[in-house]
Amino acid sequence: NAGLVRGRAGHRVHLPGPEHRQQHLQGRAAVLGGGRRRAGPAGPAQAGHAVSTPVAPRMFHVEHQYRSIWQNFKRTLKQRNSLLRHDRIDDAEMSVLDQEFVELAEQINGFREAYLQELIPRIQWVISELSAMQGLEFKHYAGWDNTRPLTNILVSDKQRDRLTKITGHGPHRADLRVKLNKQSANDVLSRGQIKILVTAMQIAQGFLFHERTGCQCLYLLDDLPAELDLQHREKVGELLHRLGAQTFITGVIPEDVVSAWPKESKQVNMFHVEHGAVTPVNMEQLCP
Repeated sequence: NAGLVRGRAGHRVHLPGPEHRQQHLQGRAAVLGGGRRRAGPAGPAQAGHAVSTPVAPRMFHVEHQYRSIWQNFKRTLKQRNSLLRHDRIDDAEMSVLDQEFVELAEQINGFREAYLQELIPRIQWVISELSAMQGLEFKHYAGWDNTRPLTNILVSDKQRDRLTKITGHGPHRADLRVKLNKQSANDVLSRGQIKILVTAMQIAQGFLFHERTGCQCLYLLDDLPAELDLQHREKVGELLHRLGAQTFITGVIPEDVVSAWPKESKQVNMFHVEHGAVTPVNMEQLCP
């Protein structure tokens, strides 16, 4: 089933977790699932066109070990933060929580390091396919200075954590930092370059996921013509077409939406969405 809904725009890269199997690219997203595709209502007074490329429904592979470790870590973090909010803190109880916190944090960091060792070369390859940007560097920040034992860092943070009543370091603070010529990408890249970078990072995750499992991600590109120029739209469409992923693209002008997908592909359907009503569009009349 499918439903076009409003969501929040963002440029965040999610480190791997079973809850992140859809690849969200730029802004509002469509919530979709396998099997028959059925379009639901859009937001009020919202009109536009959507293109989908069909693919057989598949089940995603789930890394149960990572999921259970992450869930256990979140529970331990919640307990630790709760204890920090007490007026009187039981040091023995905090010591037990800290031991479990460190063990889980190191396991999570190991999963993420291994994943990024595979992902980063694919990000660099996708960027080379989409643009001429060179000199980008990617560095994983674990959420703490991992040249030091996390146990020692928690000891050093003891007074600050009790003052702020939250845990200052750990995998919940992790980040993927991007630099261009040793400077933060946010400071030196144009808005258009950042959009290309974020798109490349998401597409790369789909390629890696497909290589690992043989399954495909579902890509949701909201108002792609407003995000990228024609040249880059065509390159994004070509990459996703080569990947064989099911892709939903939305936009206001039908021709701009169609131009994002390779002309040789015949597996394209278009729908007009307005005030909650979804109407199929005749592709032969649109693209004679």
